Amino acid sequence: MSSIINDYWTASDGGHIVSGDRTMNPVVDAPGTYTLTVKNMVLGCESTDIVVVTRDASVPVASIMAPGYPAIKCTNPTVVLLGSSETDGVTFSWTGPEGFTSASASIEVAVPGTYTLTVTNPDSGCSSSASYDVGNALVYPEMSAGEDKMLTCSATSVMLEGTMELYGTNSLHWVASDGGHIVSGENTLTPIVDAPGTYTMIVGDVHSGCTSTDMVVVIMDNNMPHVVAAGGTLDCETGLIQLQASSLTEGVTYSWAGPNGYTSNLQNPVVDIAGEYVVTVSHIASGCSASKSVTVNPRATTTEVTKSCQILAFGYGEYTKGLISTFSTPAGPVAVMGRKRNADGTYTAGNHAAIFDSQTPTGDDTDLYTSDWGQVLIINQDLSDLPNDNQWGGELILDFSAIGPVTMESMKALDIDGYENMSWVYLYDAAGNELYKVQLQNLGNNSRQEVNLGNTKGVMLMKVVLDGRNEVDALAGSGAVDDIKFCVESNTQVPCEEPQQHSPEEDEMELGIGNAVAYPNPFRDKGKINFRLPRAEQYVVNLYDTKGTLIRQLATGTAVKGELNSIELDGSNLAEGMYMVRLVSSSGSKTLKMILKR
Repeated sequence: MSSIINDYWTASDGGHIVSGDRTMNPVVDAPGTYTLTVKNMVLGCESTDIVVVTRDASVPVASIMAPGYPAIKCTNPTVVLLGSSETDGVTFSWTGPEGFTSASASIEVAVPGTYTLTVTNPDSGCSSSASYDVGNALVYPEMSAGEDKMLTCSATSVMLEGTMELYGTNSLHWVASDGGHIVSGENTLTPIVDAPGTYTMIVGDVHSGCTSTDMVVVIMDNNMPHVVAAGGTLDCETGLIQLQASSLTEGVTYSWAGPNGYTSNLQNPVVDIAGEYVVTVSHIASGCSASKSVTVNPRATTTEVTKSCQILAFGYGEYTKGLISTFSTPAGPVAVMGRKRNADGTYTAGNHAAIFDSQTPTGDDTDLYTSDWGQVLIINQDLSDLPNDNQWGGELILDFSAIGPVTMESMKALDIDGYENMSWVYLYDAAGNELYKVQLQNLGNNSRQEVNLGNTKGVMLMKVVLDGRNEVDALAGSGAVDDIKFCVESNTQVPCEEPQQHSPEEDEMELGIGNAVAYPNPFRDKGKINFRLPRAEQYVVNLYDTKGTLIRQLATGTAVKGELNSIELDGSNLAEGMYMVRLVSSSGSKTLKMILKR
């Protein structure tokens, strides 16, 4: 065409020009009406003509509609895509993200991305495709509940320290569980809490409806001091008694209060008034304290001791398999703590003591099988009621303090493997002193043994340590205990005789070993023991504490028949309290009580 001629194409009725709308040969891709206009730019005249493009009925057209919200979000987790074609008898084929395929006309999808529909006419073999982009509106807030916290006796509440992005566009609240309690600020990043438990921080995105959660744990510092105390009855001879207090917690102080305004900061003071006494044990580092009251009975009676024995067996009808912390016995409750050791040698918090049925073992604990023992005590691997013996060892601790000092006779042990050669039983008194220990025999899988506990008196705490290293040098310590035999001494009150007073002149009388005397009693700094022996013979005089521990030898020698022997007891370097003086000769023996009271 001449340069004075201008020609161009326009599309209508659904037509679409791909390219060349200013040429004589445009390219189109849709049925419709196409108009060519030719104009003489000099004369201003123009002419038009039209051409119609139709579609072969055998070629289908794919179409996609999304009638709902077009993006994935937490409040709209799926999007429906409706596929269609004006051509009858076509087949549908969808493809999409993450290998998605479908042969249905309509689909419901939950993954953002591009979905392509191909429609095929099986008669002509012709097909066409269309695509739809499903948007991603998922927004999970960035947040953190912060570090775990600890409550102490001095810090009775703590502030949690949560963080999150875009604070002003998100919702926020905290939820307490497992005994937790929120004092204030449950809709802030920094709430105040005053109880151990689990605290969950929940943050929601207001646009997408998505939420993020994180939790912290608040624990109570386990520094509440342990306290054991004992009173008793005023001594028939002296009218005195030494109060007893002890604690397994290190770094504590003692404070006593009693009748008539009585106070003392001694651990074991001597008193001469009947009534209720309260000892308070305070842990210096944490500021925590615990108290226990004891009774001092008047000396109207004296005590005769009887002994009854029983077996702590774990097959009592009231106990079932699973975690347990206290056993009931005819003598009173026995508290049990199972300390679980981890594979790295650390110890897990919580009480893992559990009852296990050795006749029907659970889990992989067939090495604990017995045909006749029934239920036994183990250290459980988890804090659940499914018995599962912990393979890395630990400690079983039995506390008899609610009953009082007991005499330990024997116990049974099950499945002490050959490599668990560091397993021991320890017995302690009220002050935490070790009274007796015995090593368990490492006899192998399913082995059974009875352990002699030495008929040990004065026991308040028993600890069974399961320990060793297996063939790959990993920590080990599986095993169980049963049938712990202990004895309790019960006291029967009988009338108390009035104490007899002795003077030095009366002590000059000829005395046999059966009526040796000590005076003054109680004494302050120095006391004296006088005796005569009925024949010439050797003797020894020793001083013991109330636990039977030898403090020192006071004297030894050969007595002359009928001659007065006088021995001085220097108490200047002794603590206030009760002591036992024992005189032994071939004629016999005599034990005298002496009270040091300043």
